[in-house]
Amino acid sequence: MRRFLIILSFLAIGLLVILGWQPISAATRQVVNLLKNYNGLSDGLVGYWTFDGPQVSGTAVTDSSSSGNSGTLTSGATIDPGVVGQSLKLDGANDYVSVGDPASGVLDFGTGNFSSSFWIRAVESAANIIIGKRQSGAPFVGYLIYHDTANIAIQLNDTAQTPYGLGAFTTACLQQWCHVVVTINRSTNQAIYYLNGALVATVDISATTGSLDSTGGFSIGRDDPDGAALYAGLLDEIRMYNRAISAAEVAYLYNKNAPEKRTQQNVNKNNSFGDGLVGFWPFNGADVSGTTATDLGSGGNNGTLTGGPIVYPGLVGQALKFDGTNDHVNITAPTVLQSSSTFTVSLWAESPSYKANPMALAIRNGTDPNQLFALYPYDTTNGNGARVFYSGASIINQNNGSIANTGWHHFLFVSRSSTDHELFVDGSSVGTSATSKTLPATLTNVTIGAWEPNAQWYSGSIDEVRVYDRALSAAEVAALYKSGAPDKRSEANVNQNKRFDGGLVGFWPFNGPDVSGTVATDRGSGGNNGTLTGGPSVDVGVIGQALKFDNTDDYVTIADATDRTAYTIAAWVQPTDITSTSIFVNTAGNPVTTWSHQIRITSASKFESYTFDGAAQSVIGNTTIIADQWYFVVGTAENSGSLRLYVNGVEDGTADTVGTLYVAGTNYMIGSNSGNSMGFFGGKIDEVRYYNRALSATEIAEIYKASRRE
Repeated sequence: MRRFLIILSFLAIGLLVILGWQPISAATRQVVNLLKNYNGLSDGLVGYWTFDGPQVSGTAVTDSSSSGNSGTLTSGATIDPGVVGQSLKLDGANDYVSVGDPASGVLDFGTGNFSSSFWIRAVESAANIIIGKRQSGAPFVGYLIYHDTANIAIQLNDTAQTPYGLGAFTTACLQQWCHVVVTINRSTNQAIYYLNGALVATVDISATTGSLDSTGGFSIGRDDPDGAALYAGLLDEIRMYNRAISAAEVAYLYNKNAPEKRTQQNVNKNNSFGDGLVGFWPFNGADVSGTTATDLGSGGNNGTLTGGPIVYPGLVGQALKFDGTNDHVNITAPTVLQSSSTFTVSLWAESPSYKANPMALAIRNGTDPNQLFALYPYDTTNGNGARVFYSGASIINQNNGSIANTGWHHFLFVSRSSTDHELFVDGSSVGTSATSKTLPATLTNVTIGAWEPNAQWYSGSIDEVRVYDRALSAAEVAALYKSGAPDKRSEANVNQNKRFDGGLVGFWPFNGPDVSGTVATDRGSGGNNGTLTGGPSVDVGVIGQALKFDNTDDYVTIADATDRTAYTIAAWVQPTDITSTSIFVNTAGNPVTTWSHQIRITSASKFESYTFDGAAQSVIGNTTIIADQWYFVVGTAENSGSLRLYVNGVEDGTADTVGTLYVAGTNYMIGSNSGNSMGFFGGKIDEVRYYNRALSATEIAEIYKASRRE
């Protein structure tokens, strides 16, 4: 760990030099954003193929590890939407990726430990090779991972072809995405299998005693020596390690690529509206880095944040917030729209007030208003409403004031032909026009949040901006609105939360409807609303919004009249200070003088679960905390039972025994100090749960998997 911190320090200094002595806040933001991408899982990473846009060029597939083991798409292997970004699509006939036999030997593991991690969506149950590196000729020395009708297996060939398999594979991974990790530990003679972040089998591999080094090529989707058993389906995020990664790392990898990046629900939602999507700027965490807003549409036209728009809690994950003065995003216009009379633009927007000319989106040729398409939500030019300006004139005015300037609203414009235009707000038509209009033959920019030449600036937040080169149907317009409508999303979240509500006496999610002024609503059965003290602020969370604490005097206090014989305290946390002892959740009789049940961070950058049963009992975890990274931390305890700690769905540390729990608490405290050397929390806290029972390991793993960063 010390070596890693030293490396990061030099990296930070080097980046500041490379980035230049620009204003220090801007340089620091770029450094922090780059460091945030480090997930603690680069140690021993000798191969990493993401198949995302920048990593695939023609038939070349870049290795995103430091090993340089790039591959080649062979026989027509293609790219398809994946669980994160893009994935590899193989037809089962002749498609595969050839990496070859690296001269460095990093994909030969001899008699050492190694691991393979990948996302898989198989389309057939026949025997198929997922990855392999074996040399030709018996005994085909090397290794391969494959699946057949009921198993996923790793075959280790030293002098004998010995398969070690796990049953019931295709039930999980046929026609649906799942995450698989296989670790080989030659020291303990074990093959360990994980499915969707959870350990599912440990298999004895003591029959394999020799070296696995081979001269065969590493292939994805087929067995290299004979070209047989080709894989059919999708593969994504393939990683190879020269060590046996831990259960906690496996759980983090699963969460990182499912809920943290983009949930499967969101992947399916985006794919269902992907036809003709030439521009898509969702502004979520992975999609905004420094001043770049990534285009997830087919055009690849990334935007440049100008003037200082900031990321902010959005309708789905993050949005961009514009100050109404000079903030905007500038994007090169998709050329496919030039001279077009058939297109669709869609966005979600919220604003604190109506104003004149609040430009949300413009498609234009330079500064000529006669070569401009513009969408104005919350406009006062022709009465309060939404307005469409197209090539020199306003063609649609929705000016009856029916759009409340509170909360999020969906604005969508469809041009079906040069004389057939329609504006929709929240899925309903609010105006049409037959005025003949067509986009200019030359387009220079798409601008979000402004038309700078005329000083027309948007004030408020914008999210999920989409541009299509076709006219969406009325059914698609309605479906796109419903996929993001706040009431629909709230219903989905409520249903998800109810899956885990047995004994949930306190639940503080901190989402938009749950924080008003200094009140944080309790969505558990106890009805114990919290009071924000010292100024904690709402910020982007692991689900919707979180609270951000300043490490000085911010906290939330909540009345607690519970006499507990057992409890579970759970929270998502993203700490900024990991070297000072700080508390993120506790229950206390008087937080200035006594304290009883806590989960906290130690000065050694570890999580700790503490309880009081007449004496101090404590479990300190093994996970080394990385600043600015999200963790799901749970502490459980019960009378005459055990005190346990879980991190990212996996038990961490060694359980301690408990007698009779202290029951005289009068407050829950979130982010507070203990009145002594244990300080205030610095960072974000989200989805705080308090149960009047000790949840099982299975329940905790399920809550962790279900916590989705949208």
